[in-house]
Amino acid sequence: MAKTYTLITSATVGSGGAAFMQFTSIPQLYTDLVVLMSARSTTGSPDSGMEINGEGSSNISSRYMFSVDGSTITGSGGFIALVGLPKSGTTSNTFGNVTIYITNYTSSQQKAISVESITENMSSSETFLTLTSGVYSSSNTVSSLKLTGDFAQYSKTYLYGIKNS
Repeated sequence: MAKTYTLITSATVGSGGAAFMQFTSIPQLYTDLVVLMSARSTTGSPDSGMEINGEGSSNISSRYMFSVDGSTITGSGGFIALVGLPKSGTTSNTFGNVTIYITNYTSSQQKAISVESITENMSSSETFLTLTSGVYSSSNTVSSLKLTGDFAQYSKTYLYGIKNS
């Protein structure tokens, strides 16, 4: 089966930064969704997350593995963590990369979610890798996504629809 990616929309953070980036009225035309992000945090905390349909932590469960230079920290929660974005105090103008994949987003069944993120801090020779797996257990289709995290200017996201044909 060939998979085709179609750009639905993109967003770029303007001057002064933004507390979140949001996609609303997501068309129900595709099989899966992919979000590609290049981002940086404006605060001392590199943690960010994702809300689905404005529900925050309800109907979401996840497990994640966060590694700094090979040491591993694991955790779980009622959120989708986008951990490890470059933050204030790290190498200037360095942006981290995040890929979010949401399967069967138009289904009334559970939707599996996977997240991969990676970034580096050249001033301390650190690298950060996070792998997150989660599930959105609502019978609602995914119609909006909100990415939170105090994003710096020029942070950018792309939302793609994937159609299995």
